[in-house]
Amino acid sequence: MNDDEELPAWISILEQGPLDCDQLNQAKLKSEFEIRIPALLESYGADNTLDGWRDVAIQLAIKYHPALMVQKKPKIPVSGRPVEDARWGMRQAVLSRRRKLQREAAAKGLKQTRLDAESARQINREWSATEDLARRRLRGKDQSQILKTPSVKTLQNLLNQKVTFSWNEDDYLFDAFHLARKVALKLPPVK
Repeated sequence: MNDDEELPAWISILEQGPLDCDQLNQAKLKSEFEIRIPALLESYGADNTLDGWRDVAIQLAIKYHPALMVQKKPKIPVSGRPVEDARWGMRQAVLSRRRKLQREAAAKGLKQTRLDAESARQINREWSATEDLARRRLRGKDQSQILKTPSVKTLQNLLNQKVTFSWNEDDYLFDAFHLARKVALKLPPVK
């Protein structure tokens, strides 16, 4: 977002904090609600309709009600080895390098053979140098946060695998909201 662009008005309204009933009389409290409730609806992208209020209620329940909260479950592949968030980035780096080598080979009129292996070797060489530098800088300190550079073969194998980008909590909340909304829409109306 540029400095010239203004933030939506609902952000400043909802950042004001809780209302103090001791300092507000009923008329002032009503006027505050008249300002804050439309801002709340706008913050959730909802209209002042039954469906809009239902959406806000579901989203708030999923975020705050213990019975409806959704906990993030780590994805575990068939092998049982935990999926690393970095695998997707590694694959993208090797794919990018392979595309670069393909362009260079096409420009020189060379055969495009063994580009997967060469791109994996180049990425491995670069990342190994970066890992070594990081380990030298942190000598004698905690190095557990430094990712180990994968082998050339591992990088090359990533090109043949479907590596999904790992979900974050917002993806779970998005899916949970839409599932809860489907259920809520199927509930029979109260007579």
